[in-house]
Amino acid sequence: MSETKLSFDGDQIRVGAHRWKALAQVLDAAQIGDLVVLVLDWTLLSKERFGQVQNLRAYTFDGQEVWTAEHPTNMRIDCYTNIIEREPLVVNNFSGCSCLIDPSSGHLLESTFTK
Repeated sequence: MSETKLSFDGDQIRVGAHRWKALAQVLDAAQIGDLVVLVLDWTLLSKERFGQVQNLRAYTFDGQEVWTAEHPTNMRIDCYTNIIEREPLVVNNFSGCSCLIDPSSGHLLESTFTK
């Protein structure tokens, strides 16, 4: 699939003609095939529950959630921070890992400690 213009401002997402509101403010975003992968602001999501924050999520262009990524650790507090690469999908996380994520499922394929 060709690239569709993706932009975000706060929690507002635009993908081509589609516009929708994310669950929280967006820190980083990428189009991966026909999905929009978002790194959501963990500080806002962590207020909902204590523990690992499920802030790396993929959506269809019209805002339907497809998956939530697995974490590389079992640490009580962990979250994703930014997208490093789009192909393959590599994302940094708070615990110091660079994580290879399966873009079709959100499964963690590999993690490398980088600190």
